[in-house]
Amino acid sequence: MDMSLPQGTPSHLRVKYSRVDAHPRLCMKFTNKYGSWVRCPFGHENFQAWKMRLAVMKEQIEVSFTSHPEAQFSVIVCNRTESSSCNSTGIHQLIPVDGSSSISLNISRKMCDPDLCIQGWRTDVDYSLPSYICDLPCISSIQSQEHYENSLSILSLVVLLAVLVTVMALLGHKLVSVLDRKGHEEESTADIKIQRIKSITSLH
Repeated sequence: MDMSLPQGTPSHLRVKYSRVDAHPRLCMKFTNKYGSWVRCPFGHENFQAWKMRLAVMKEQIEVSFTSHPEAQFSVIVCNRTESSSCNSTGIHQLIPVDGSSSISLNISRKMCDPDLCIQGWRTDVDYSLPSYICDLPCISSIQSQEHYENSLSILSLVVLLAVLVTVMALLGHKLVSVLDRKGHEEESTADIKIQRIKSITSLH
């Protein structure tokens, strides 16, 4: 990566940096007695940044990286400080990535601390922009959410069964009423026939 100071400075210099992470948000600030300049050499070009994602799997946090060029990453669990830095808690993993890769980190219920973060960065270059994922999901809250979802599913099933039983009962009652009315109609018809036969017999 070549960086040039702006035209108009007393001396026009070119600075070259090797092994740089081509990340769109990677910028460099140059300062001398004439002023300061910030340059983001990859911000205006079609450079595809690597990505770090997080997923919670039961009692573990799974961190995955996606990078189109082959790269190597490190990931740590750290404590976020007021100075926008992150102090490692001792959990460290090295991840080689060619396309996409993932790794699972052992965690505990103490991960509910809002100041805990996952930090990832490229280790195969000299200049890399770290990425952070903070506000990690709490295991107990996840379990509570799962318990709530399971309870909701069971409640929905009970309600569905109750509705089905009610519908079947109404249909059964309706069927019994129809059959009962039909029976009464048949009895009435039979009585009328008997009366007619008796009337005819009495006439003879």
